[in-house]
Amino acid sequence: MKYIITESNLEKVIMKYIEDIPELQNLEQFDCSAFDWDMGVNFEEICFQENEYDTPVISYYPYPEVLNSPKKKEYGEELNYLPALKLDTELANTLYSLFEGRWKKPFKEWFESKYNLKIKTFYD
Repeated sequence: MKYIITESNLEKVIMKYIEDIPELQNLEQFDCSAFDWDMGVNFEEICFQENEYDTPVISYYPYPEVLNSPKKKEYGEELNYLPALKLDTELANTLYSLFEGRWKKPFKEWFESKYNLKIKTFYD
């Protein structure tokens, strides 16, 4: 028997999978920012993890202070990709193995809706 799944239906399946991932159920936000002494700016990072001692499941990089920094040019092309999201390696590998790159759009929609934070790109 042959099944045809449209792209919109596939995105619904992926979204349902994302919503049911146990590691994403009870995440708390923590400030994981770090000051770059060479550049004289604070690199903002928001970590999403189960508690403050765990490894982040999701890291969000807005970098607003860098965008206003007089040393902004020293960062080059990297700033064009912000705000960015980075997933835990195991989680990212699972999503890639199941859905290739098709998981990114539904994950972006899920994250932006749940945390009210915009994403421009993913760090792989």
